[in-house]
Amino acid sequence: MRGTRRDTPLVRDAKRVALEKLLGSKTLDKAFEVQTEFYKSAYEGFVSKATKIGELYADIAKESYKPIEGAVAKATASVKQ
Repeated sequence: MRGTRRDTPLVRDAKRVALEKLLGSKTLDKAFEVQTEFYKSAYEGFVSKATKIGELYADIAKESYKPIEGAVAKATASVKQ
């Protein structure tokens, strides 16, 4: 759980709290539980951010297509006639 330069303060705090819980674990089962909880939370955060990025790219693609959409509509309309 070593921090990197890219870690935000929120991520560093989450890592610190997880490490404190891990070091405070009295049993191996509790240590695994703490570690699993931390990784699950980190994975959920990653998926959430990846989903947001995917939505942003989809929105960019839709906005980029709008100018072309009108030209395609005109071209297909003239071909149908």
